[in-house]
Amino acid sequence: KGVVKKPLKNFSETGHAPETLTSRHNKKVDIWGVGHLIDSCYIENKPKQLKEFASKCQDKKPKNRPTASNALKDIIKIFMEYFPESSWLNQVGIA
Repeated sequence: KGVVKKPLKNFSETGHAPETLTSRHNKKVDIWGVGHLIDSCYIENKPKQLKEFASKCQDKKPKNRPTASNALKDIIKIFMEYFPESSWLNQVGIA
């Protein structure tokens, strides 16, 4: 009782990167997680660029996902466009 009766066919529905079903995965699973968080959070009038960013982070092939550094640069660019007066963006140092 209380146990999943059949194995998951699509682990991504749980918010975990597909490769976590195997024994071999790396930090790209964290990039997947960022994309999943963006998708699962309610953001009113979510910008198209943010949706595209989340999709890119959740690419089924880990090698196609951005590096953490590139993901940070991308997200800062998106936030600067939509929230130009946010003081924390200027403190990050990449903008």
